[in-house]
Amino acid sequence: MSTETSDAGQQLLQFLQESFKSAQYTAKSVLAGLVFSLGGSIILFIIFCLIRPRNNIVYAPKNKYPESQGKKPEPLGKHPFSWMLSVFRMSDDRLVDFIGIDAVLYIKFMTMLRNIFLVLAVLGCLVMIPINVTYNAKSPLAPSVSKSDAFILMTPTLIYGTPLYAHIVLAYIFDFYILFMLWRTFNQVIQMRRNKFKTEEYQNALFMRTLMLTEVPKKYHSEDGLISLMGKLKVSRPIQNATIGRDVKELTKLIQRHTKAVYKLESVLAKYLKNPDKLPAKRPVCRPFKFDTTAHKGKIDAIDYLCNIIEQLEKEIGMVRESIDTHKTLPYGFVSYESVEDCHVVAKSTQRKRKGKLNATLAPRPSDIIWDNIVLTRLQRANKQHWGNFLFLALMILWIAPNAFMGVFLSNLNRIGALWPPFTGFMYNYPIIFSILQGVLSPVVTSLIFLILPAIMRKMSQWQGKVTKHEREMDTTKKLYAFFVFNNLFIFTVFSVIWNIISKTIQLIKNGHDLTFDKVMDELNIAQQLSTSILGASSFWVMYILRVNFGAVLDLLQLFSLLWRGFQRHFLSPTPRELMLWTAPQHFNFAAYYNWLLFYATIALSFSMVQPLVLPVISFYFVLDVIFKKYSLMYIFVTKAESDGLYWPFLHNAMLFATGFGNLALFAVIWVQGGWIKAVCLGPLPVIIIIYKIVSVRVHNDRFYYFIPTEQENAEMESLRTRTNLSDISSGALERRYRNPTITGKLLMPMVHSKAQHILPQICNINNYYNEDAEMETAFKNLSDEYEGYHMNDLGHDGFENNDLLRRFDIVDENDLTFEKYQEIERERLKTPFNPLLQQQQPVNLYQHNYNSQQSLMGAQESGEYNAHYDMGSSNQGYSHYNDAASIRSQTPLNSVPSSTTVYNNTPYNQQVEYQETAYHSPYHQQPHYQNSYQQQNQNSYPQQNQHYNPYEQQQQQQPQSRSVSDSVSYTSYNDGLGVFNPNASNLTLESDDQQRLLNRH
Repeated sequence: MSTETSDAGQQLLQFLQESFKSAQYTAKSVLAGLVFSLGGSIILFIIFCLIRPRNNIVYAPKNKYPESQGKKPEPLGKHPFSWMLSVFRMSDDRLVDFIGIDAVLYIKFMTMLRNIFLVLAVLGCLVMIPINVTYNAKSPLAPSVSKSDAFILMTPTLIYGTPLYAHIVLAYIFDFYILFMLWRTFNQVIQMRRNKFKTEEYQNALFMRTLMLTEVPKKYHSEDGLISLMGKLKVSRPIQNATIGRDVKELTKLIQRHTKAVYKLESVLAKYLKNPDKLPAKRPVCRPFKFDTTAHKGKIDAIDYLCNIIEQLEKEIGMVRESIDTHKTLPYGFVSYESVEDCHVVAKSTQRKRKGKLNATLAPRPSDIIWDNIVLTRLQRANKQHWGNFLFLALMILWIAPNAFMGVFLSNLNRIGALWPPFTGFMYNYPIIFSILQGVLSPVVTSLIFLILPAIMRKMSQWQGKVTKHEREMDTTKKLYAFFVFNNLFIFTVFSVIWNIISKTIQLIKNGHDLTFDKVMDELNIAQQLSTSILGASSFWVMYILRVNFGAVLDLLQLFSLLWRGFQRHFLSPTPRELMLWTAPQHFNFAAYYNWLLFYATIALSFSMVQPLVLPVISFYFVLDVIFKKYSLMYIFVTKAESDGLYWPFLHNAMLFATGFGNLALFAVIWVQGGWIKAVCLGPLPVIIIIYKIVSVRVHNDRFYYFIPTEQENAEMESLRTRTNLSDISSGALERRYRNPTITGKLLMPMVHSKAQHILPQICNINNYYNEDAEMETAFKNLSDEYEGYHMNDLGHDGFENNDLLRRFDIVDENDLTFEKYQEIERERLKTPFNPLLQQQQPVNLYQHNYNSQQSLMGAQESGEYNAHYDMGSSNQGYSHYNDAASIRSQTPLNSVPSSTTVYNNTPYNQQVEYQETAYHSPYHQQPHYQNSYQQQNQNSYPQQNQHYNPYEQQQQQQPQSRSVSDSVSYTSYNDGLGVFNPNASNLTLESDDQQRLLNRH
């Protein structure tokens, strides 16, 4: 038994070693791969052209839902090839307005790679291949090699001595051309960014003239503190507005739980109500969420539980929002300036020298911020960075083992039988099943891994404290690129060499006694093994790139959207929300796509001098994919988090690394076959790359990162300059836009198909939903017993509309299962959100306060900016049922004392005024230093733990009140559902003519 175990172990080690040995492909194999790649690509391309005109939802969703409002791409014709005309007619300069800078940058980068490899392919085919074939043929070993594999003659396998100078000279030509293209593209990217920044759209954008401050010292945790801190900088400009971050407590976690519960309820209802006239015999069950410690263990009724947990979370969110204290601030904030130039001048100065612990950077768009990470201190972020990098390195190294096992067994399942005899019997008894497994298992597992790895890297990057989504995506791209180059290129190519070195060293130690370092090195012959491994791997990577061409067309076909979603729609039970979002343009996964581009380019540059045939193959791929991806970005994909081209510096550096990596591979071959003198001739190349990088940083970086207009650019902008929107310069604009969305974000409501609306009252009972005496477990109860014998048809549509249950769900008709309707529902909710805790209209009382503050408030209101928080980004799909605070900081000179006004349920108050009468509390709740008679009279305003909370009863007790403060303007209005005061409200009542005149004057 022990002997059999030992033999199996030895065989496994042999398999693992062979898994890292590159497959040796002959000329016939490469030719067959070329035929398969071209033939398969042509077939898939024809299929795409035929089915595209009939599937606009999949292949042209942006025709209906453009990325920029009012900027649709050119309509596509019904002819199979009409899409190509639209792609070729659209220039990059025009394309920026339609798809954004990030998408155009991706196209520019692919175009640059295409142009680079086309030129290198011409040189490689016309110069390198003839030299290699000619001098290989003169070698004494040529006849034996040509008979076994003529493909090897294209590599410098048999070339020694002087002919290798041709490879060295060509290496210099390749490097200089690559650096020239990188420099040229860098200038084009800078010009593209600056041209866009000169437009009215960007000049009037608030984020363009705002600085984001993180790691703010504690003594500066206030608006005045931020202004004071920024005033201490050597380079400063007049600050227009400032806002400090507020502590939102556990709001983020609660909203995430609420969203998860809503999605779960939608899924449960979609399955249960798939055929509402014939419900399943058993109601759906589920296990309680892990965060719900009060629920019973085991499976419980899913509908009742999820409805209850949603109600409970809504109450908790409302209570937490009411308890937020304006005095509990966090170490981050934002300051805005009067012009883009002022902001960028200050940002540039702080980038060169940080003021103490302050980290000041150009502010991203509000929708781009990861609010959980912006609150981290420098120490917390540094710790997370170190631990995250350690975990990434550990994962990258530990992945070698599963990578080896996949290479051993997935590529050849027969090896399992060699180690486990029962599997051999399975192979012979069920040959058809075995053949299916052999053909399906490998691509399925590989695809799953390629899907999982980006998700792991993205989670890791976010955990490390990246403040913005585009930073997270760039860090994910870096990790993926490093992972693939290390595991799939470096380890795959040289691991067999490392294995041989280790095994030979162990054997020498066992057999030898008087071993010296020189003797060991002579025996190991590392350089020779490394050179042989690189040359041997070249044919494998040519075949690999050939398969990539097939993948490019496969990606254009969008099989997942076309087949899988179609299967889900007809055979599964997708929720209405899923059906609506499936019709929307998809988000482009920049991290994954950039990783593949860089990985392919690195492979090609690493073997360009060793196997020049890889150059025309990769060139053909880029020629095709530039067209395919341009079409995809024009008509299929949208950018989730626009960075305005900030990916470029990393792409630039990655190409420099790939160029140097290729030089290193050539150095190893030249060292072995040409001697150290010829190898040293390649020494200046890394130095040239480093010098280029230093010069590029000095010349390009400031112009790339900061928009400080030149005289010519200022002259060009004069004709475009318009008066900035009042909402952008008002004191409240900065705080509204850069407020943590959990404070006032709209909570989701479950979506249900209209075909099931008549059955909802039978499975969900809203009558006891807010009954103070009812237990939480019976809030939504099963009415199968109560409504026994009840006919569903007795519930008319009109009666149902009057039911409160309708207001707890978004009912969607079959014809409205589109992204357009989804956007309409969310816009409508922004205007008139249903709030079960604030169903009755609430009074609004406005107090007189600082003149500048009043003027700024009215300016913000008149601008209409408050109507919708689209500045928070389309990717923010959290919508609340609560009308919360909109805090507006007054616009005051730097030498004056600023005044702050907070609006809650349309009830602003001045923090410098001591109230003597009833007041409603702001969600930025602070313990009042005045007597609040309303709080004493109605304890339900502040629900305590273990106390029943009935918001309906509270609302019935609340009545519109008027308050009067000396020298103040006071009037009564009603909640318009927006959480901010609406000066156009028709039910505005002033208390006196004097106050009317005072308000008009202000």
